[in-house]
Amino acid sequence: MGKALHKPIDFEAIETAARSSALEIAARVVESVLNADTTDYQGSTMACSCGGLATYHGRRLKNYVTLLGKMNLSRAYYYDPVCGHGFFPRDAQLGLLGGSCSPAMIRMIGSTAAEVSFTTAAELIEELSSIVVTAKRVERVAERLGEEISCDEQQDIEAEPPSAPRLYLGIDGTGVPIRSAELKGRAGNSQMGVLRLAR
Repeated sequence: MGKALHKPIDFEAIETAARSSALEIAARVVESVLNADTTDYQGSTMACSCGGLATYHGRRLKNYVTLLGKMNLSRAYYYDPVCGHGFFPRDAQLGLLGGSCSPAMIRMIGSTAAEVSFTTAAELIEELSSIVVTAKRVERVAERLGEEISCDEQQDIEAEPPSAPRLYLGIDGTGVPIRSAELKGRAGNSQMGVLRLAR
């Protein structure tokens, strides 16, 4: 028989602390593995999107918000002085383009921001995942997702088959637009400036 505990157990506190510790350990492991991989360095020069050549300018650190917590990732940086464009090959590989959130974090922000306000979404994310994001960050991510969805809907338009082989338009003649002054003293529904004649 085990001894009875004299103090009540705060199981929620134990769960929260254990989860935070586990996520921190996981974040450091993933961060270490990604930073140890330097295959994003592809030589002293690399083709730029403008058609020119970008030169290697060392590795740069950037802090990202992920579902595991914050990670400081090292990435190879290339810069083309002709067009003034700089880029990180690793960002494209990991889906980290255009922001400081991981793909899974973006999905979480998008899902919550679609249902509630930006402030409430930030609070929900912190409460449910222990990840701290500001309402402003939620707003920026949601707006970027909205722009991407809008562009995708305009570019990828699929032709729909007609709903019916033939459509008919009919006019019943019971509603006649008319001026308000001419409705005075007339029987019928005169709302919205339309006189509905009795059949």
